[in-house]
Amino acid sequence: MRHDGEFARLRRAGHEPLVAQVLPRMLAGAFATVTLAALSCVVAGVVAYVAVYGGTLAGLPAYTRMFGHVFTPAVALIFAGKTAFFSLAVAVIPMAAGAPASLAPGSREHAALRGLVRMFAVLLLLEAVSLVGNYG
Repeated sequence: MRHDGEFARLRRAGHEPLVAQVLPRMLAGAFATVTLAALSCVVAGVVAYVAVYGGTLAGLPAYTRMFGHVFTPAVALIFAGKTAFFSLAVAVIPMAAGAPASLAPGSREHAALRGLVRMFAVLLLLEAVSLVGNYG
């Protein structure tokens, strides 16, 4: 958008490009990540129940008791923090990779690759920290 002059057009129209274009995309990325994590938790829980107990509701008390033993408050807090930091990383790092004004048109792919490598490194670090928190 910077190379195409879209930021300059927005500034001339009296809009701040970061607020009008970048912030909504970052918030949408963070929201999408949290929503997908919540949906995957629900699907994994239902699939695990059906795999163990089948289509009957007879195993629900035992399943919820076991679920409560596995997901203690500490584990749930670490999972929630990991999800929040993952969503921030997924939302912010790709935007920051393309932010430098010095990017030449031919180096966009290089900047995108650097952004993906940074995101992988951050996600790997977050996963390692959460594993240390759970098992350390």
